[in-house]
Amino acid sequence: MDKNMHKRSIFDVYSSEEEEISDVNKLQEDFESESTLSSSSIEDSNKKCAILGLEKGDTFEDWELAEKQVEIYSKVVGFEVVKRRLEKNSHGEVIRRTFECQNSGEYCAKKRADIEETHERDSVKIKCPWKVNLNYNKGIIRITSIHKEHNHPLYGNGNRNITLDRRLNPEMLEEIEFLVNIGCGAGPIIRMLQKQFPDTTIHPKNVYNAICLFRRDQKLMKTDAAETYDKLMKMQREDNGWFVEARVEGDDNHLT
Repeated sequence: MDKNMHKRSIFDVYSSEEEEISDVNKLQEDFESESTLSSSSIEDSNKKCAILGLEKGDTFEDWELAEKQVEIYSKVVGFEVVKRRLEKNSHGEVIRRTFECQNSGEYCAKKRADIEETHERDSVKIKCPWKVNLNYNKGIIRITSIHKEHNHPLYGNGNRNITLDRRLNPEMLEEIEFLVNIGCGAGPIIRMLQKQFPDTTIHPKNVYNAICLFRRDQKLMKTDAAETYDKLMKMQREDNGWFVEARVEGDDNHLT
């Protein structure tokens, strides 16, 4: 990708909302393209590790590749996995492994006194049936069975706004809010965050969602101020004893 393409000054103004959304979509496309290239280079050493596949009969050269495949699959689909079972032979070699959804199992408080304290933490255990079993035989690791159904929403399908590795930390959110308040457009804000946090994965559409939230709050504040001013002016017109003087103060030009 040409790094000089699609650049904007931080104070550039979009001609329309459609232009801004188009710019965000282009940034998202560039991000996904770079992510794909990066993933490809990382997986060159284990080409049998397909990013989206996880089927009965799939084989792997070693347990490290198998575990990585399960973890990648879960992230793409939208859930977390946990290791449930591990069996070794008499030589200490791992011969069986089981991975389950983190929502597998059943919540059970050990003592009545623990119920309120531990329920929120352990209530992720809702008997989710997703499970994959792998077996090692004659130098090959194979998926012997897989149950793909879940009994809960998957955040990869939009039921959870930001996954663990996509969260915007408080520092990022503070920066986004500041840039929104001084009138920056979405594209320049996204580019600035990518430059300011080079070691963090910045998902353009997540940033845009945060921008929209801060803009909404900003509009609500402006609407409240305008309504208050209108009410005061009406009271002044109706009652000669009222005098209203509006002033704009501060860096954000708030009404006082």
